[in-house]
Amino acid sequence: MNSSPYKACSWTTERQKHCNYESYLKLFYEAGDRGVWSIGSKLILKDRGASLPTFEVPNIQFVQEQTSIPVPTVVESWEEGDYTLILMRRIPGEPLGKSDKIQSLGGLPVYSNFLFKSKTSQVPHGRLVSDNELWADMEGGLKETIPEAARVQLRQCMPSALPYTFTHGDLTNVNVMVEDGSLTGIIDWEMSGYFPVWWEYVCTSVPDSEEDREWKALL
Repeated sequence: MNSSPYKACSWTTERQKHCNYESYLKLFYEAGDRGVWSIGSKLILKDRGASLPTFEVPNIQFVQEQTSIPVPTVVESWEEGDYTLILMRRIPGEPLGKSDKIQSLGGLPVYSNFLFKSKTSQVPHGRLVSDNELWADMEGGLKETIPEAARVQLRQCMPSALPYTFTHGDLTNVNVMVEDGSLTGIIDWEMSGYFPVWWEYVCTSVPDSEEDREWKALL
């Protein structure tokens, strides 16, 4: 019998053998250096490493203050070494991807009045202001094998970024929560921020699954 503890909870099969304890803490999502735990039926704990910065807490607070969009309530957040932990209340319902297709929303748009334009040309907490700066940053992600002529053509096709607009950035069908045909919340705001006005449109062109493709086609 394996006596090595599971990294996520230090629980071993040997320890399980000597008790009948069943935990209400469940690791239900993991990717890279982050995981999400359910704590009973009412709370969620997000455990995120340092590979990418997260501004989920201030993003959620901003949406709560500026809109009526239902978002999770943050109970507490803190740092442990290089990790950020966020305790929040669970949004009722289930992801749109697990519901009865798109009909669960009754054909009603969830995207209306969702984006917030910046009142100035300045981007809060950001350095990408001009189109040239934005392109220079994006071009850095291109492979070296892409010829200069193609780079020039891509730059010419890129529309103006203004007005910078607050967007979700990851509006997949698993981040839209529904119940009884109604929207109950939008979750996972760590990718949100002020981006070019066309940013969310571009994000919807990259589906996570066939169901997500159907959802994004409606968006």
